[in-house]
Amino acid sequence: MHIVAACIIFATSLFGTLLPILFRRTATGSGELFFSCGKLFGAGVILATAFVHMIVPATLNLNSPCLEGTVFADYEPFAGMLALASVGVAQLLQVGAAAMFRKNPSIGEVDPLISHGNGHSSH
Repeated sequence: MHIVAACIIFATSLFGTLLPILFRRTATGSGELFFSCGKLFGAGVILATAFVHMIVPATLNLNSPCLEGTVFADYEPFAGMLALASVGVAQLLQVGAAAMFRKNPSIGEVDPLISHGNGHSSH
């Protein structure tokens, strides 16, 4: 049973690794959209998994008897509130950065005088 599970994990990992490479070679408008949606879905799965595995220990630690008399003891779901606030702030930063790069694409460009590696400008 463990060998079958390992083979399934290997096959899906191989598929997930080769899929972007194959779509880059046959880049069409719909392929690019599908690739972007796949990246966003994968990031969502990773974040959701991390959230699910970290929220319970965080809640238990913030409800510890050692923290009596603090703001953590007064509001039991403090860990969830911090997690949701962090997700909201991260989303706002991402949307703001995307809007900024869309408005001025030259922001992401690297100055060739600075990036040539030796730290000296070539004047």
